[in-house]
Amino acid sequence: MTSRGNTRRGTNTEHLFADTIAEHPNAFSAILSIVFKSTNIKVGKPVVIGSQYHRKTDVEIPVLNSSTSLRINVKSYTGSNGYNQIERRKMDDFCRRNQISKSDEKILTEIWLRKSMNDGKGLLVHTNERKRVCDIFRHILPGASAFIGNDHPQVLGIYSNQISTWHLYDMGNQVLPVVQNTEIQFTERGGNIQIGEYIVIQRKGSRRGESGTDPFSIEHGSNHVQIKMRTSHFFNTVVPIAQYTCET
Repeated sequence: MTSRGNTRRGTNTEHLFADTIAEHPNAFSAILSIVFKSTNIKVGKPVVIGSQYHRKTDVEIPVLNSSTSLRINVKSYTGSNGYNQIERRKMDDFCRRNQISKSDEKILTEIWLRKSMNDGKGLLVHTNERKRVCDIFRHILPGASAFIGNDHPQVLGIYSNQISTWHLYDMGNQVLPVVQNTEIQFTERGGNIQIGEYIVIQRKGSRRGESGTDPFSIEHGSNHVQIKMRTSHFFNTVVPIAQYTCET
């Protein structure tokens, strides 16, 4: 999350989860049994981790007398078409992590910079480029790699602000399998790259807060590769392992 408002909202959601999960023992037991195959374990107080480079854990619950912990990635949304950023990387870093060749990286860079030159307007991927872009993305799993980061959280928690409800998902068995879908489409608005039902890849956009950097450089923050999740769609279509309601 990049803007101050989004950061504050995200932090509040993380604290909401940390402060309420123990008050809902059925939901808590459900995620413990999925992750640790047992509910007969003692845990400590949930800790909000905060933003750390390429770590995806937002809330960590230590298992007492053990070196392990329960790691939860937290999202929230408002509205019927809610999205969340799950990762943002420089183009060269994104391509290196996903084993995209230098020649294909050059193609993506040209596409990204063209939209920058157009002040973010118009389609990202034009119709005549889509077959080539499909070929680049067909055999990579950027959504899955973005979710696991360097620390592999075991649970995804999504909070709907509309109905004040948490849905909790098993990362390994519920989230990763569906975001590994390799069917590629392009969004009607923006011509962004959609992988499966839940992952969208786009140019980050916005030129604020980047003084001293050429806005038409691929290094500029607005030209980073942004991976987003269609959070509300996931919440409404994937059955959680547990859920509970609480007010903010």
